[in-house]
Amino acid sequence: MATYEAISRVSDAMLELVRDEMLEHEGVLVMDRDQIALTSPDAVGPESNIRVSLYLFEVDRSEQQQGQSITDDGVKKGSPLPLNLRYLLTAYPGDSSGETGNNRDQHSMLGLAVQVFHDNGTLGPEQLGDEFADDTDITVKMIDEADSVIARVWDTFRDVPRYPSIAYEVSPVLIESTREEEFSRVTERETRIDRRERPPVKRDPDMEREDFDDLFEH
Repeated sequence: MATYEAISRVSDAMLELVRDEMLEHEGVLVMDRDQIALTSPDAVGPESNIRVSLYLFEVDRSEQQQGQSITDDGVKKGSPLPLNLRYLLTAYPGDSSGETGNNRDQHSMLGLAVQVFHDNGTLGPEQLGDEFADDTDITVKMIDEADSVIARVWDTFRDVPRYPSIAYEVSPVLIESTREEEFSRVTERETRIDRRERPPVKRDPDMEREDFDDLFEH
């Protein structure tokens, strides 16, 4: 399970995934690796060469419950913190000659990035690292009814042109707890019954007296 670096590891994995997959189409869309970046849209100015950006705009607690764990040396660890990470995927105009060429490249970039996340809907240890091996696979999904979400994010940027964007949620991302306490498993339990504390037993009217008395002679 990952430490406090879980958020940054997931962000890096998302970035590397979209870089690796999109650059396989280099013959169709000409771009460099550094033109796909983990950055805010308001940091992409008119002179920037960024073509696709991923921006972490929101983090909140996931509703998925995670229990405590007990290590082999008898230490109980606190429950991990499950998080939802929400990203804004944005495409920017390219360097094609003419406005039509710019828009076509921009739309192609966005479509290719969407295809990457559609075909890679989970992130596992192969993308995130061995410390995520015991975690539930992290899902990458497009946010339903994202128009209002995207509009809210873009409203935070002033004097920035609004470009085509899609919102994604990545969850659950688990951050391990540093709280630990020693724990001993119960292997045996002794139970004692005081016959004097036993509640009175009423005799069944159909039972012979001798049979009833025999119950308490053993």
